[in-house]
Amino acid sequence: MDYRREKEFIDDFEKAYTKYVELPFENEIRKLILSTNFDKFVRADSSVIFSNDFRKELKLLTQGWGKGTEKLFLEYLSKADKEVLDAFQRELRKLLPKQFRHKYTEYRFQDYTLLKKVGSRWKSAIILNEFASKWYTRKYYNDGLSLSDRVWKHADEAAQKIQNQIALNLRLGNSALSTAKQIQTTSEQVIKIPKYLQKQIDLLKDTNIAKSVIDDYVKKTLHYNAMRVARTEINNAWKGSYKEKMDQLDFVENVKWNLSRSHKEPCNCETYASQDLYGLGAGVYPKNAVPHNGLSAHPNCLCNITMILTPVEKWIKNEYRKS
Repeated sequence: MDYRREKEFIDDFEKAYTKYVELPFENEIRKLILSTNFDKFVRADSSVIFSNDFRKELKLLTQGWGKGTEKLFLEYLSKADKEVLDAFQRELRKLLPKQFRHKYTEYRFQDYTLLKKVGSRWKSAIILNEFASKWYTRKYYNDGLSLSDRVWKHADEAAQKIQNQIALNLRLGNSALSTAKQIQTTSEQVIKIPKYLQKQIDLLKDTNIAKSVIDDYVKKTLHYNAMRVARTEINNAWKGSYKEKMDQLDFVENVKWNLSRSHKEPCNCETYASQDLYGLGAGVYPKNAVPHNGLSAHPNCLCNITMILTPVEKWIKNEYRKS
């Protein structure tokens, strides 16, 4: 996948996620927190026990986040499937020798025997149809999770993480409030509460609880988790579909692993792009030996693969022998 287009694609997804999933989720979480009396959840030992009603309502909201996120993923991955087909065709047209192309869209064959014999088969080979069953809906990774599993794993975690953040606010706020009361009752004169204590006491305000949950979790951790999945899955959907299309063509001989332009942190990708295990050149592998079968080597991996065609004379002779 073209790096620039891939980045645009992921940026578009992030904007759509923020507008159609994250912001509505933030609003619903804020409403829930502002309508809840948290004082009744705090026990004498400072532990926090949330009511079943609150847990159920929060669970419904996080499930709504999961449904919205999964729907958006499927919408964008479907677009990626169409784009990879178009990009694959464009790349083939650039790679094919001149005698096999005309005006970049039509294929013209010279009037000599070998080309005439294999011309019709070459034409049919390069006309690939979009898969009826989408690549990304039937793939699982090393951890056994599909895309849907991965989204719902984060949705399930979100309810607990939000409760943890609220409980932290309540514990810190009540502890600071208790300390402030002790300071005032043990002194004969009015003492101004220290700023750090007042800041913690303010955590008990519903508006600040909501702000803490949204700013510290929804906009940071949950957003990061969603985009981490997005980058990895969009890249995998592109590379997986691209690799399967290459596997259908016997005139695609090898695959090259290319480092992403955004590559910064040292990782195995540098080895994959530089090693020459088969004497084919740096980062070049036979189709059946490309690392990770051409998929992402790690979360957030944006490296890409490109195809290397069999020399046209060699391919034509092979086809002639078959015929």
